[in-house]
Amino acid sequence: MTWDAIIGVDCATAPEKTGLALACPGQERWQLIEACNGAHLSPVARLSQWLALFERPLICLDAPLGWPRDLGRALADHRAGEAMTASADALFHRRCDRFIQAQTGCRPMEVGANFIARTARAALSLLAALRQESGRRLPLLWHPGAGEEGGVIEVYPAATLRVHGLPWKRYKPAAQQALRDEIMNGWSEQLKPPAARSTAAQAMLAQADVLDAAHCCLAGLDFIEGRAMAPPQLDEDLAVEGWIWTRRPAEETDS
Repeated sequence: MTWDAIIGVDCATAPEKTGLALACPGQERWQLIEACNGAHLSPVARLSQWLALFERPLICLDAPLGWPRDLGRALADHRAGEAMTASADALFHRRCDRFIQAQTGCRPMEVGANFIARTARAALSLLAALRQESGRRLPLLWHPGAGEEGGVIEVYPAATLRVHGLPWKRYKPAAQQALRDEIMNGWSEQLKPPAARSTAAQAMLAQADVLDAAHCCLAGLDFIEGRAMAPPQLDEDLAVEGWIWTRRPAEETDS
């Protein structure tokens, strides 16, 4: 069974800051169909509507879906005032964070030490609600052949943009609409943007969170088509921490 939808979610703790995007296969390439935030219809309600339309959707979440395993081990028996013997990097960075930084030069935020932990918790709550509403397992996937009824991956828009050779900084301020338009044109060969005057296009130009949801779809397309970097090995630590799926850097691609 082939993938019939890619759903991108730029996760946040507030619905109006949660970006949502839907891409579907077209005649020549995948096309972005819808893009919005969760202000008018909650992210769970919107995503549940989209999930009901497809047999094998891929959900791509821009948020950590796990915590460093060493942090969990350290906190399990820790008492106030005692030293923590593990290094700060081991406590606050996951293995995939270090891998992505080494491969792409982009440093993911530290889920073990940053406010991003609140976003991670919100993302996991969203995923749990979607599983309940849809009645689907929606498992985390470790290769594009898995997930016969759909599944979930973690993505990182900044790294995806950088390995695609697109601007990956300075596009988030409200005044940078021209740069956002440049980015959309830059990924058009892989993922066709919506019509320039469409509601979806205007939403991406108006709000970087919505544009990042589209970048999540782009990362999902890399995953589906086998261009994303797989973990060097699968083990229990990885199952606890999760993995960020990002396209291989340009020098490693077959193109």
